[in-house]
Amino acid sequence: MKTIWKFQLGVGRVTDVEMPDGARVLTAQAQAGRVYIWATVDPSVSLTSTRSFEIIGTGWDVDEAPRRYISTVQLSGGEFIFHVFERISILEALVTPVL
Repeated sequence: MKTIWKFQLGVGRVTDVEMPDGARVLTAQAQAGRVYIWATVDPSVSLTSTRSFEIIGTGWDVDEAPRRYISTVQLSGGEFIFHVFERISILEALVTPVL
């Protein structure tokens, strides 16, 4: 049976998150002034992998690295707008839509 887990992203541009293999990211949102992602996971899966998530502010430069859009997050009552992406491999980018 799967369940939904919450993972906090750091304050830097890129955060590495250890997640159970097969976790499916649902969304990113702000909660209590911090950015989190929620994912469905199978808690019985013991193998994990490190996944990289990137927070890019509106107006920031964006390089050509492959990434998958997750969500847009507003902090400080909408004063700061950030866009959350998962960094992915070039191979994965060939089979899924990316920025």
